[in-house]
Amino acid sequence: MRVILPNRKPSKHAYSKILQLDHKYLSGNELTMKQLKNGYLFWVYYNLKVIAYVLLEDYKSTYTIRSVIVLPEYRRLGLARRMLNSCIRWAINQSGSTIHTYTSAYNYSSMNLLIGLGFKILKCYETYSSMDRRYVPWISFRRDL
Repeated sequence: MRVILPNRKPSKHAYSKILQLDHKYLSGNELTMKQLKNGYLFWVYYNLKVIAYVLLEDYKSTYTIRSVIVLPEYRRLGLARRMLNSCIRWAINQSGSTIHTYTSAYNYSSMNLLIGLGFKILKCYETYSSMDRRYVPWISFRRDL
């Protein structure tokens, strides 16, 4: 299953950011990892600030991606994909068996990204959001390593 999104052409400014980030990010010096109590935090540090991070929780040989955050001005440049690929490679090197994650059913770009990275839909469910005062649909994903 693949969600089709409208084609958007990146601006010239976005292309210049891609060229800068590719050189910096692919050098391997900008992706940093820190071990936390129940997992790991991966982040990209660029121009003296953290522009993206992934929170990966560890339960024996099963990992759960809890957060993928990219600053708005750096979105649609491939950072989330590269960071998630790094987390997947890292989990494989740690002899992990599966990675789980979830996303809102309204977040089409996240669903496309996860499906493109080999995640399979595990289940769909709803949770009640007291802030929105309604039920919100979620999709749970799983990838075997």
